[in-house]
Amino acid sequence: MNGREDSTNRAPWALRRASAGATGVVFVVSFIVFILLVERTWGINSSDSGTVLPTATLWAHGLGACALVTPAGASTYPLSGPVFPLLDALLQWVLRLGRSSPFPAHLAAHHCANAYSGAFTWVTTVPLGNQELNVGLVTWPVLALGALSFLRTTPGSHTRSEWLLLGALALSPGAVFAFTDYYHPEDLLALGLLLACAGALRRAHYVAVGFIGVLAFASQQNVVLALLVIASALPHARAVRRAALGSLMCALVLEVPLVLWSGPRILSVTLVGTGLTDNPAWGTWMAQLHLAGSSALWISRAGPLLATALLLAWLRRRPLSALGLLGAFEVVFTARLVFEENLWGYYGLAILTCWTLTGVVRQRLEVGVVVWAALLVLNTGLDNGLFRLPPTLAHDERVWWFQLILLPLAMILSLRDLVTATSSTPRRRERRPSNDEPTGVSATAGELPRGTPSTPE
Repeated sequence: MNGREDSTNRAPWALRRASAGATGVVFVVSFIVFILLVERTWGINSSDSGTVLPTATLWAHGLGACALVTPAGASTYPLSGPVFPLLDALLQWVLRLGRSSPFPAHLAAHHCANAYSGAFTWVTTVPLGNQELNVGLVTWPVLALGALSFLRTTPGSHTRSEWLLLGALALSPGAVFAFTDYYHPEDLLALGLLLACAGALRRAHYVAVGFIGVLAFASQQNVVLALLVIASALPHARAVRRAALGSLMCALVLEVPLVLWSGPRILSVTLVGTGLTDNPAWGTWMAQLHLAGSSALWISRAGPLLATALLLAWLRRRPLSALGLLGAFEVVFTARLVFEENLWGYYGLAILTCWTLTGVVRQRLEVGVVVWAALLVLNTGLDNGLFRLPPTLAHDERVWWFQLILLPLAMILSLRDLVTATSSTPRRRERRPSNDEPTGVSATAGELPRGTPSTPE
């Protein structure tokens, strides 16, 4: 046995090398476990499927001009960003879903006035409705691949740590609730693309950073908070220009054909998407203070952006390692929870995934993360009537008190991760790089050259 093999055998179990074939098997098994967990617990919930299914169905059947026409009198009806509906439409066409049932061809009549409601009624009929909802499950592999892409920029690359990550993502309450609480597969898709974007940043592939970042934003706009962190971490002007080039390329490839096919409203759908919401749900501090309408909407949108701006000002001279980048993501996603109008279970997806990645990189999952996940399950189960409510706790009080526990604990965990990751990082020297500077920044700035993963603290 040579020295390298002996060193590998003495390494902790999670850091031992794993073959690609074994990791592939774990990937498939984890995906099956996730599907079974969704199906065998509360099943896929069709709530909020109206933000994606009608658009996807109309695109799949060639009625692009009608795909973004919402019901009369509901001009502000929120539609999801276009990336998941496009993926759904492609899968409908490839798998020939619904071909055994005649599609209502009259939907294009009267300037598509009845297109949305007609497509939604047709696509939600049984058994076609179940098939359509199941299509959203394909976003879990995107989430898993994005997380693996990021993990492979750390010492956990190609080790059994990847198995732990895949298993944790399969059991993640936030990912499960994106199907059982409300139907939001676009959130999994956006987060997977965001993590792939962060992985491209770590590898100094800056054109890919811009391209994938636009795809993530066009999937679900709430990832803009983490994308601002990524943009601020670009090390020099040349990297900014390359990322801008990638963003422009993606925007042109994605938006121009859709504008020609479905009209200019695709631009507002991409920029705003489901950002237009209703009054705050009971259990948020805004609802408790009777803030509703435009004031609540402004607070809900401006609050996380302001918190992110303050964080970026604090991070201005601190280059981010892998753990520092994850810690910054955790903080901005926690800020979103603080200012969110509607606190549903699937909102825990982003922060739980980042905590999981942090734990895998550190080889140590915090007990607080497990407690937070358990409280999220309890909170969501009580909110949906899936668990029996204690007779001493009124329904309209329960969510409010749980938020007094969930939000402070989330902020403590996230801030601690960020401070721990950045406390030992040397401050970045103030200097302006020249145009001829290589794409990888110097090791003294806390990062390594192109293609070389840096070691976490």
